[in-house]
Amino acid sequence: MSALVAAATLAVAALFNPIRRRAQHGIDRQFNRAQRTAELELGAFTERLYNQMTLEEISTGVTGVVVSTMQPAAASIWIRQ
Repeated sequence: MSALVAAATLAVAALFNPIRRRAQHGIDRQFNRAQRTAELELGAFTERLYNQMTLEEISTGVTGVVVSTMQPAAASIWIRQ
């Protein structure tokens, strides 16, 4: 009897995993939207690059894009002179 319960549990888990993965992907797409946000930020940064000429403005822009899209704990740019 316990083998039957174990087999049924494994079968339900095997069937549930693809459904859970698909639902999680849909939720991530709707609420997180990390990839779309990154694309929009990169596009906006590229547009600003055409108008910005100083190295300080560009480095500030790069840091801002990295922070908003990747959300690291810290971000900095090292420019070799």
